[in-house]
Amino acid sequence: MGETDTLDFNKARSYLIGFSTITMLLWYFGADLSTFKLLGNEVRLKENANDVWMVLGVINAYLWLRLYQRTPAGSLCFDLEMHELYESNLISTMKFLKKGEMRRHAQQMIKEAPRVGSATTKLIKFTPRGKMAYDTSSSIIPQEHPTNKLEVIRKLSNESRNEIDYSFYIYCKVNENDSHISGGQILTVTPRTPITMAVKLYTFAKGSLVSPWLFDHVAPLILGALSTGIAFSKWWQINYPFL
Repeated sequence: MGETDTLDFNKARSYLIGFSTITMLLWYFGADLSTFKLLGNEVRLKENANDVWMVLGVINAYLWLRLYQRTPAGSLCFDLEMHELYESNLISTMKFLKKGEMRRHAQQMIKEAPRVGSATTKLIKFTPRGKMAYDTSSSIIPQEHPTNKLEVIRKLSNESRNEIDYSFYIYCKVNENDSHISGGQILTVTPRTPITMAVKLYTFAKGSLVSPWLFDHVAPLILGALSTGIAFSKWWQINYPFL
């Protein structure tokens, strides 16, 4: 596969989008392809007119393959912007789903705080701050050896990829006196697969509106495949109407 934003990739994408769009418009409006104008002159096909849609399909398939061969490696997977959107959505989702567990964790942090001892305590408010566990682990991303974050993410296992570390800022009362606790023990949460899949689907839908990833890399291939299928289907209907 090619490199990102190369001239070959951009040209291949433009050709596929343009030809696929024309093919779909011809199909949608029921164009008669036995006659057409070329450089202002009317051209009428006398032979093999029934195979015009097959020719369009073959050309479309060629352009699709040409684009696929020049598509940057890994660009059909989430890019860094989409991964960051996914992480933000996952952190917010788990913060909502694990609210009860987080409250119990905050209460335990108050009991274990220095100088609390046997004092009377009351949790008033707590604010969890989530961060992906791999992003806080020096063994995964050594601080002395900066690494491409996207490469690191794609090499992680599902469990390591989705682990979240929550730190807490806690407002409480100790013997009726206001007190604040921050830091302390981290709460690590590992979402289950159904949750991560649901968040990924939501991220895909939201990302298609706020990120160029889908329309830059995925949508042209979908459009090309769809128009190729339509062209061959139309050719089949014309030549084999009773099958």
